[in-house]
Amino acid sequence: MIYFILAGELNRVKIGYSDKDVRGRLEKLQTSSPARLELLGTSPGSATEEDQIHKKFESKHIGGEWYSYDEELREFVKNTITDVSQPVFDTGTIRGNCVGCNVLTKHRYNLFSIGESYHITMCRQCYKRTLVEVRKEKKRRMMANARIKRWVTSKP
Repeated sequence: MIYFILAGELNRVKIGYSDKDVRGRLEKLQTSSPARLELLGTSPGSATEEDQIHKKFESKHIGGEWYSYDEELREFVKNTITDVSQPVFDTGTIRGNCVGCNVLTKHRYNLFSIGESYHITMCRQCYKRTLVEVRKEKKRRMMANARIKRWVTSKP
């Protein structure tokens, strides 16, 4: 699968390929990066397709598999990502009021919308409710896409 990892503070994105756990790859990269890294998402693909993406954005190449994350690349990532496997996850502790229930909490989460990332503060109860809602929405979209696909293929 092809993955997109954002170094937001540096405005750079890594376009990589892995046939293994992408989250594990993110953790390994994070240990050697001065910037906070965030997984934007993944897309099915091969190493050959990854090379094609690298060639397409050669003018934005910075070094290795890192590219300048400008508007063109941002739109490409937004339109390419097919899976954000865990769209909400814990990013550490910070004191603040929960966005869901306004209770003082110390947890900070990263909420993903396709191609974008938002840091939010919420309590664990609201976090769990949000995960359930995100999973329901993902399942609803998958079922709708399957219905559309059946409808399109059944047309003469």
